[in-house]
Amino acid sequence: MELDLPSSPILVRLFAESPLLCSVPLVCTILLSLWYAWSSSQWKPIFIAVAGLLATAFIVTVTTINVSPGEHAAQIAQDLARFAETADVVRLDKLFAPDARLHYGSLESASDDIQSILRNSQWLEQIHQIEANTIVSLDFATVDRECGIVILGCRTTVDSNSQMIPTRWWIRVRLTPENSWLIDRIVWTELFLHPPVRGVISHRP
Repeated sequence: MELDLPSSPILVRLFAESPLLCSVPLVCTILLSLWYAWSSSQWKPIFIAVAGLLATAFIVTVTTINVSPGEHAAQIAQDLARFAETADVVRLDKLFAPDARLHYGSLESASDDIQSILRNSQWLEQIHQIEANTIVSLDFATVDRECGIVILGCRTTVDSNSQMIPTRWWIRVRLTPENSWLIDRIVWTELFLHPPVRGVISHRP
């Protein structure tokens, strides 16, 4: 399975994830119509401007109300980075589905049970060494009504090493029957620009 970010459906992009694709042309139409009405002393362009204004307001309203699966996934990914930085294991645990797995390099690689990792004493020692966990890139997309995908890039600093540690992650978030958005798969794709090996989390560097 490819780990490239898919393209969100066009309607999701227009009315949820990228409203500027619609609203910017509408705003330009409004401004041009008002300019033409002022310069030509005609009323018809004003009606066009009003229609454009109403359409823009509609798009903004829909965008505010409608949160796409991709946007849900992006929020979960941001929470993941923040809770890791603060070593908030309780909140981290709540981000994952019971059967969530962590893969190394690709989805086809061997994986670990995330619930077991969260309870591993060596991993707990490592996460409490994190001083900063900065998000440097976050791209997301909607797969369908119940699935969003995020590609997350982070730079982490630990108290035992002042060097920034660059990592990259592929994260899949799904809607559960209980109406919760939870991570069910993570692929750790890069550590210092190379695929990490299994076991790097549970052993001290």
